[in-house]
Amino acid sequence: MNVREDLTIREAAALAGLTPETLRVWVRGGRVKAHKAINGQWRIPRAEIERALGYESEPQEPEARRA
Repeated sequence: MNVREDLTIREAAALAGLTPETLRVWVRGGRVKAHKAINGQWRIPRAEIERALGYESEPQEPEARRA
């Protein structure tokens, strides 16, 4: 499966459950790293959104049940 890594502000905001304006504030404040595309629009790597929200990049093994 090919997942596009860079998201628009609108796509990233939807993924994060934020408004686009809130995400823009986060970008301007340095909470989320983003870059401008050739067309001048902001792009945010999917991994950066996951990092900012505190998601683990690797799935964790479930803890063993205690008997």
